[in-house]
Amino acid sequence: MNSPNEDVFQFRPPPPDGNGRLNGSFSILYHGSLLQRNGFDLALQALGTVKRTIPDALLVVCGERTPFFESVMASANQRGLQGAINYLGAKRPEQIAE
Repeated sequence: MNSPNEDVFQFRPPPPDGNGRLNGSFSILYHGSLLQRNGFDLALQALGTVKRTIPDALLVVCGERTPFFESVMASANQRGLQGAINYLGAKRPEQIAE
């Protein structure tokens, strides 16, 4: 089964802003192999859909660069989404949880 390691990814509620409300930021996290069979292109498609209602949404990407990653990023540039993608490179789960 593919599920998060609860020792690493423990639940943390979002922090409230200065007015006692929850922080309004929205991020989609994609981590793993940047390959077509794993759906990285679908994560980009999801970002485009989400940004229609949440304009400041971000896609955070962790994984080693691949030719497929480069082609998806070229598509992101064509769609005007490149500014909404934060590529962090390859990371261990513990680094992602930080």
